[in-house]
Amino acid sequence: MGKVGSSSIYESLKRHYDGPVFHAHSLSPRVVEKTHRWLYQWTVVEKQPARVISLTREPISRNISEFFQNLEVFFDESPANIQQSPEELQKTFLAKHWHDWSLNWFDTEINANFNIDVYDKAFPETGTCQYSHQNIELLVLRSELDDKDKVTAICNFLSLERFKLVNKNIGQQKDYSQTYKLFLERARFPREYIDMICESKYFRHFYSAEEIAAARKRWSA
Repeated sequence: MGKVGSSSIYESLKRHYDGPVFHAHSLSPRVVEKTHRWLYQWTVVEKQPARVISLTREPISRNISEFFQNLEVFFDESPANIQQSPEELQKTFLAKHWHDWSLNWFDTEINANFNIDVYDKAFPETGTCQYSHQNIELLVLRSELDDKDKVTAICNFLSLERFKLVNKNIGQQKDYSQTYKLFLERARFPREYIDMICESKYFRHFYSAEEIAAARKRWSA
């Protein structure tokens, strides 16, 4: 899933893991990227062994981050040249962004490809959980975890003695950073949108009632 911190883990693993490391948000024989098609063939069709690391993130924050990552898709111009106000950006975000993609991701990608239903058992309060089925070992982490907790979970999962997490692909460091910051300060969303997110299976499974209530309060108009 995109905009959950997977780029940081990918770049860090390339430095510390001896085996091949790949980064993909979707596995399908129809995707454009050749590497993604190869991964689909290797893991889904041929059922060769693989270890998969995936992360979750509070979905409204994730959706906003993804929206800004893809501003040129919605406005057909460079993010650095965007002149719309935060209010205008919010209207476009609500009207055009694919809001439920992340909510369904573990069904459409993990369960559909690997036959691992992460919703079959409660997600631990520790924010990490391992799953296993046939050729796949899966580690799911909350992106909100402290880096040291992510490092511990990844080291245990991959049997690494040393691993250092390096942050990459951070919105506050990009050419739209000021617009992004202002959007986050001002953004408030209608109840219908908040309800759709906060009542989703995804949010209720991976996050506590207190965390969901905090997100509802944070983003409500």
